[in-house]
Amino acid sequence: MTDTSIYLSENEFKDCIRPKKDTIFLSKDGTVGIAYKMNKDENIITSSAILHLDVKDEKVLPDYLTLVLNSILYVRKKKERLKRVNFKKMI
Repeated sequence: MTDTSIYLSENEFKDCIRPKKDTIFLSKDGTVGIAYKMNKDENIITSSAILHLDVKDEKVLPDYLTLVLNSILYVRKKKERLKRVNFKKMI
């Protein structure tokens, strides 16, 4: 991530979700299905087009889940499903 010259009021955005170490970002708009795992806590706010996934089961490794989410076969299946479902109605 790069530094920015735009800063928001902390008080105005205090209740926004901030990504923590091992949070997985998953794009849901535009290029659907690209996953990225955070390597450290960040004090940033992401677009509403990005889902924040937090692994709750200790048996699932965030690095492995990110690889699976980015695998060619999984991405292809997600795109096929999204063609059949209106994703905005699910949110």
